[in-house]
Formats: sequence, structure tokens, C-alpha cells
Amino acid sequence: AWFLNGMKKSPAMLIALLLVLHAFAGVKFINKDTLQVVAHGRSKKSGSQMRDQANCKEAARNEAMRLAIEALVDKNWPNVQGKVTKEQYGQKVTQLTEGSIKGGHVISSQIDSSGSEVKCTVTFRVERFDPEAVHLRALNELGVNGIQIASARGDQHTKGGEVFRSEKLGPVSLGDTESQIVSRLGQPQTKANASSTAGEGQIWSYARFGIELKLVKQADVLVVQAITAGQPCRFATKKGIKIGSTLAQLKKAYVSDTWNRNETTADRIVIGSNERGLVFQLRESKVEQIFLGAR
Repeated sequence: AWFLNGMKKSPAMLIALLLVLHAFAGVKFINKDTLQVVAHGRSKKSGSQMRDQANCKEAARNEAMRLAIEALVDKNWPNVQGKVTKEQYGQKVTQLTEGSIKGGHVISSQIDSSGSEVKCTVTFRVERFDPEAVHLRALNELGVNGIQIASARGDQHTKGGEVFRSEKLGPVSLGDTESQIVSRLGQPQTKANASSTAGEGQIWSYARFGIELKLVKQADVLVVQAITAGQPCRFATKKGIKIGSTLAQLKKAYVSDTWNRNETTADRIVIGSNERGLVFQLRESKVEQIFLGAR
């Protein structure tokens, strides 16, 4: 998850948050590569229980992320970036923390709505990992390193594998982490559990963008395994092909020697393979659906 606390914009809010929450937070290393933080949050009651609980958990989560950044800022973890500075406001010296964490997640939360305000406790965990290594490992396990796609079936498949390996759709690439997706597209409208040969995962649907993402867990981080696009998607591939592109445009962008001739048909262009590759579904000589990834 990405976090920028905006503390320089609101020093008064920061001071209040520190006074209320810091004394109740707990930070500990479970092992050399795992940090766990317990933090508390509060929210005034507004009449909407769902909103109040969400606000409370968000406050506690932000506090947990602040504490995690402070604990890890000097540890040189690849997935943690940040800085801690001290600034003086009058006679008070306030510590300011800002930064980001990839791969941090809330593993449990408790809500107490019995009083005049909502109180909550979250347990937040961060595990050390290298985002670039996770990305490459995900690509390798998906078979997009060209080896599984090419196998021993000739130059045509090797070229298709090279195209598949470097392809993307709009802002989304295979192997992107869940936090990268959220930072670019926001939260999906729906999430559903799913499983595949690559393991357990989720299906994220973005109806407003016309895309569906299949994510699988790699090193406890969800990464993109497949992308499916249809109307009203306006995202394009690296070569500029999108929903509504003509067959002529497709042939010009992706020359036929990259096609899998065994699986390509009159209404389907397959680069790589139908199971692991880039697939354009056509209707009346126009692109109706784009699939990129492993099924």
C-alpha cells in the first residue's frame, strides 16, 4: 500500500494524532524480515456506522504505516521509502514522517462502537521484499520470459514470446503489484476470490475502465497474472491497439510472423499462445476484446 501522510500540510492534525495514538501503538520485529505494528484509531460518530468504522480503521492504519516507516527508514528495505525530520512550531518540536510502503497490509482489526466515539485497533504487517524481484519472478512463473511460450516450436513462437514479455495495456503490466494497480486505477468496483495453477488469488473488476484483472499471490503480495479488456476500455497496447481498432491496424502493429498460426483464426489473433499470451478477439474485423497474460 502507498502512503503519503501530508503532515507538512497539517502540523496541528499531526500533533493531535501523535498525542492520541502514539502511546498506544506497539512496534516489533517478528523476524528480521517481518515488522508488525499495532495501532489505534478514533472517529467521531456521524450517524453512519459503516462510514465511522471505515474512518476509524483508516486512521489506525495510517498511524501504523507512520510507525512502520519510522522503524524501517534506516533498514534499507527495497519496498520502504521515507524520511523522518523534526520541525519546530513555536516552542514545540514535532517529528514529521512521510514516505511509502509496498506490500504492507492489515492482518486484523477490532472495532468498539459502544462509547461516544468509535475506537479501533489494527494489526499491520510489513514484510521485506524487492518489488523488482517479485515482478520478475511473477513474469517467470507466468511463462512470459519467452521460454515456456517458445518451447521448441520454432521462431514464430519465440518472436511471439518476446512481444508478450514486453507488452502492457495502458497503465497495467503483467507482474504489477496490487499497490501499484491501486495507485494508478484506484480501488476496483468488485473483488472476488479465484484460484489457478499459479495459486490463490483474486479477480478485480474495473467496470468504469472496461477491464478485469486476475491477480495471484507471490511472496505474500498480489501481482497481476492476466488482463482482460472490452468496452468501454480505452487503454491501448504498447503498439497502440485498443478496443475498436481495425484488423488492418492490428496487422500493421503486430506483423504476422509473431502470430501463433496454429491457434490464430479468422476472428482471433494469438501472439504467444491462447493460454499464455496476447490474444485479440475480433468481430466484423474490429478488436472486440483483448487478453494479456496466463489463463
